[in-house]
Amino acid sequence: MDYRVLGTSGLTVSRLCYGTLTIGPLQARLSLADGTYLLEAAFARGVNFFDSAESYGTYPYLKALIQKVGRHNLVLTGKSYAADAKQAQQAVTDALRALDTDYIDIFLLHEQLSESTLRGHAEALQTYVQLKQQGYVRAVGISTHHIAAVQAAVMHADIDVVHPLYNIQGYGIQDGNAARMLAAIEENVQMGKGVYAMKVLGGGHLIPDYSSAFAHVLGIDSFASIAVGMQSLQEIAVNTALFTHKQPSPYDLRWLAQQPRRLHIEDYCQACGLCVAVCPTKALHIDGGKLHVNYDSCFTCGYCGKVCPHMALKVL
Repeated sequence: MDYRVLGTSGLTVSRLCYGTLTIGPLQARLSLADGTYLLEAAFARGVNFFDSAESYGTYPYLKALIQKVGRHNLVLTGKSYAADAKQAQQAVTDALRALDTDYIDIFLLHEQLSESTLRGHAEALQTYVQLKQQGYVRAVGISTHHIAAVQAAVMHADIDVVHPLYNIQGYGIQDGNAARMLAAIEENVQMGKGVYAMKVLGGGHLIPDYSSAFAHVLGIDSFASIAVGMQSLQEIAVNTALFTHKQPSPYDLRWLAQQPRRLHIEDYCQACGLCVAVCPTKALHIDGGKLHVNYDSCFTCGYCGKVCPHMALKVL
């Protein structure tokens, strides 16, 4: 496994980061034992970087992983939507308690939109900075799907880490395209900030051509690490092989190719109708204020995911 230093944070992270959202209650709903087993398997293959958030419900898996492999061997991220000092303090306190640890490596303002939202979360950001000075947090930053927020981070000296959405097709980027997002990312790197990407498979819509999608992001030096959600040993085996410049085993590739893929609609879907308009097979419709999919017609082409402003459509 390749490792990089995450900007000027001093944190050394594996190039592959395990995005834990996919194993938790919002997606696969794996048991604590099964989820921890997957995290251990990734760790055994060289992954030391694990991304989580209070909304994911996956801190218990990471607590179990800490108990298995030791806290000092891991780099862990937490996130919160906290907007003021009290909420931010509570978010970190809850994370430390849930993980049963004295510190968390990275804590992020979750899903920032722009300079305006950064100003609106100034109290929370300052609280994270104070907790960093006290040793409870080692680096602070933002996660975002918006170019405007990545651009805003450039001039914020207190932001150490940026966790942006990026993929070769620009799926999910809310205010521009992949080229503009990458330009903003590179500005942050020039300022010494550490960047690790998310949604490099476009919420699952790029899975049919995952090798090209991964090759693209691995060729971008600005990414110290790349967060990928994994729900099986086979996914871990294939992804760690690709991230270490090895050929995945034919067995693992065949297993993955045989897995059924379905379009998943997240609970936070706004039923705005943009996806309905672009669906080439008319598999999507809105009824009762909710989006529905006809699985007999859907062939997971990904057109819907590309236009969704909330990244609420995913191929699982």
